[in-house]
Amino acid sequence: MREVEEEAGLQVKITGLLRFIGDKGIIFLAEPVESDAVPKRVPDFESVSAVYVTLEQLNELKDDDFRDGDPQELYPSIDSGSLTPHSLEKTAFLELESQIRTFEKGQNLADTQIWTQLKEVYPEDIFFDFY
Repeated sequence: MREVEEEAGLQVKITGLLRFIGDKGIIFLAEPVESDAVPKRVPDFESVSAVYVTLEQLNELKDDDFRDGDPQELYPSIDSGSLTPHSLEKTAFLELESQIRTFEKGQNLADTQIWTQLKEVYPEDIFFDFY
């Protein structure tokens, strides 16, 4: 949520889990806290390469306009309803969240049993670039 506020200037609430990406991160589905919120219009250090587009405009962008292909894959699937977010209210996810909060710099989440627990409760197809 902090990243969205820094980069887009929006406060959001997370509505679900979309994907785990190895040790790089987690992709969440979120929505603005305020329904009439608009992203920042003047870029700063946090948002200098960000673009805010509609789904139609997304389809007009070239592959090299993206850091990775997640937006091109995920956004149309979410819009069509073929991709629905997964619940965060699972014991394994809450344990991951707890571990992340208590980890110190230099520690590695890859060495924990949490990934085994997460793979037991979430579908296999949401895990990418895993060990």
